[in-house]
Amino acid sequence: MKHIHLINSLPLNNAEKFTEKATGKYYTDEKIALLMIEKLLPLINAIGKKNYNIADPFSGDGRLVTLLIKQWMLNGFPDVEWNVYLFDIEHAGLVHAKSELAQLKLAGASINVTVKNIDIFYEFENYIDYFDCVITNPPWENIKPDSRELNLFEPSIKLKYIESLREFDDYLSRVLPYSQPKRKFAGWGTNLSRVGAELSLEICNKNGMLAIVMPASFFADEQSFTLRQKFFNTGRLDFINYYPAEAKLFNGADVSSCSFILIKDNFFKEDMQLSVYDKKLNINSFGCFDFSSIDTQHLSIPISQGVHAIHLLKRLQEEYSTWNSLEKNGEIWAGREIDETGSSNWTKKNGDGYLFVKGKMIGRYNFDISHNLKVTKKIDKVPSSSNFERIAWRDISRPSQKRRVIATVIPPNSLAGNSLGVVYYQSGSQDSLFSLLGIINSLCFEFQLRSFLATGHVSLSALRKTAIPSEKILSQHTELKHLVISCMNGCCDAELKVEAYIAKKIYKLNLNEFNKLLSSFDKIELAEKENLLRMFQHYG
Repeated sequence: MKHIHLINSLPLNNAEKFTEKATGKYYTDEKIALLMIEKLLPLINAIGKKNYNIADPFSGDGRLVTLLIKQWMLNGFPDVEWNVYLFDIEHAGLVHAKSELAQLKLAGASINVTVKNIDIFYEFENYIDYFDCVITNPPWENIKPDSRELNLFEPSIKLKYIESLREFDDYLSRVLPYSQPKRKFAGWGTNLSRVGAELSLEICNKNGMLAIVMPASFFADEQSFTLRQKFFNTGRLDFINYYPAEAKLFNGADVSSCSFILIKDNFFKEDMQLSVYDKKLNINSFGCFDFSSIDTQHLSIPISQGVHAIHLLKRLQEEYSTWNSLEKNGEIWAGREIDETGSSNWTKKNGDGYLFVKGKMIGRYNFDISHNLKVTKKIDKVPSSSNFERIAWRDISRPSQKRRVIATVIPPNSLAGNSLGVVYYQSGSQDSLFSLLGIINSLCFEFQLRSFLATGHVSLSALRKTAIPSEKILSQHTELKHLVISCMNGCCDAELKVEAYIAKKIYKLNLNEFNKLLSSFDKIELAEKENLLRMFQHYG
């Protein structure tokens, strides 16, 4: 990370904060480190060697390796020799790590320590296929200039910083190509967690194992597809642990995470173990799933919802084509319409012009028109979608929300800001549009979507992976259309009926499957769940 030295030209307080962000430093919570290590130790012991080469390429204060050796001793595993290699760009953490390892040596551990205060991204090729075990938590930051931080630099230094970032990004794309995103925006998009994961895999020897902490998005997002494919083709996953964002494991950061162990060998293991923990790190669900049940097109694993979700996701997706396929055949159009930056300067109450639609105007099945903002500026290219009645959904959506999908129908002659996504039938079908709104707002749809969401946004790339009925099929479900219209008119029971109808008549779930689906939404209270199950049975 050669751009880091430029940050040191800033005042001390700014430099420290900027460096922490630029390096993506998230020290691993000891509790999740131990949960990963307890599953790793028997795997190391099963190798049966007398000495092990073990490394943390992003070691920080060395806590992962230190905890591993300490737990090895406490659990009474055989005496072995540890050849420990720690790499980090910060000197202070390495000094602490050496001190902790020295204490373990005094306690009787046989440890040879090699500490390198280097940037492993530029040195890792010297250690390809070298280590028996790599245990790490790579940096998580995206490589891109941030205008808020760039403003701290003098103009000449700012340009050098951007140039140095670009050189670093270009270098990583050459030496670690599998971690590159499918698409880059304005030339940026490399994420250090993905790059660090690929590097860690490369330095494991041919029978080595990797234990790693990552953002949970690794198993879901489209940008990680090529790297997931590389991992799955290189070795076998033995264990995955999922930790929710509410656990706030990384200095209070609101991000869901996971840890997993991959063994780099040719032995194919069908069953993989998945453990889901709650915000207090108590076990929420546990089980094994068959790797062959994973969708080969996306290689996504819905780790946040547990083992049952993998089978249920497959069940929900076997009936219909994907949203993406309906876009490709021209049946629907989906996207965004207008950049809402500075909208207070070019909108006003009432008057002529297009109605401007913001996120706060969108509710589940309702549209708050009371704001009545009209666009006053000239729109050079009015999107053709504005001529249609269409569905709009909120883009911002936190994993902690009871329902992440919030959508309704908006009228023609309006323009949706880019905090909203929109979709409509290019045929202009209004009847099917209401039925589609019911699908999009349904639990069956959201269950699929949650399996693919990787951030706090309802991204179009995730929506495109969901399975939904075609317009032709929905046109046959006139009862669903009338139920959705009742929802939009404020009927209290109608939403329960929509949910039950879609689960039973559209996705053809049985009672047990619907019960499991409801149980995956932890903010649905027992009374609501029981009402939904009763309504489901009503549709015999």
